[in-house]
Amino acid sequence: MSIRLKLFTISFLSLGTFWPCFLSVSAGEIPKPLKSLHDDSTLPPACSSDEQSKLKSSIQKLAGPRNPQQAWNLVEALLCGEGKKAEDYVQQYRAKGLTHTSTGTGDERTAVRKVGKHESLLLQKQAWGAQASGGVQKIHVSYWRDEACVAGFEILFNNQKWRLISLGEACD
Repeated sequence: MSIRLKLFTISFLSLGTFWPCFLSVSAGEIPKPLKSLHDDSTLPPACSSDEQSKLKSSIQKLAGPRNPQQAWNLVEALLCGEGKKAEDYVQQYRAKGLTHTSTGTGDERTAVRKVGKHESLLLQKQAWGAQASGGVQKIHVSYWRDEACVAGFEILFNNQKWRLISLGEACD
């Protein structure tokens, strides 16, 4: 099942802790680079070792002294994690009442739906060209879901932990 999203923010809830151990590459190989439909660029897979190194550095700089390793663990699990351990980890740091919004080019309305409590949030390596930005308490990660859809999620630092607070995607 494919999920279409657009970025927005929601309330959050303090959840428990769990130390991750993910990246079992055997279930799904790192995808090949993605050719953009918008220009002649090629987008690197977000879960390749080179892209992971760049993204980790960016996430940890944005997090600063605010638990940078946990911020990275959450981002890594969302983008590249597979299996029950990764899913359990992400579920512990998701906001209660998490919703996602989807929109398409030319759509008059934006579709919003509540994410089910047991619905998988893992992208399972299906992300290209990931980039991070943010400010004091919030980090936004954007990526291409496929040739026509740009997506993202936000994590927020609260009570000494990073929490997944929003998901989103817009498609042509």
